[in-house]
Amino acid sequence: GVLCAQALAAGAAVLAAYGLGLALELSPAIALLSSAVLFSSRALAQAARFDFHAECLAPLALLAMAWAHERGRRRAAVLWTLLALGLRDMAALTATMLWLYYALRNRGHGRLPWALAALSK
Repeated sequence: GVLCAQALAAGAAVLAAYGLGLALELSPAIALLSSAVLFSSRALAQAARFDFHAECLAPLALLAMAWAHERGRRRAAVLWTLLALGLRDMAALTATMLWLYYALRNRGHGRLPWALAALSK
């Protein structure tokens, strides 16, 4: 049960990587290549195969958070951020850095990136 859900989350992260690549206006080939690199991650495969690790959900949470932000889906971005914050400290730190990047990149586009960066800290 739990290992199956973890494997599905790893597969969903590959789809999120492809969707993020397209949202960033990369060519479909480059988006596919980036998702293939994630799919070939030996560390993720080993962790997902033998035991349940909450860290295996981090790629899905972080990639889906970025994809939702790039597509303008604020509520989904907030929900994925909250999931990332519920994981270990590395996912929270990565979420903080992503939101700081978005806050600096999108100056004048609202306070949501600043608020989420502060919440993630």
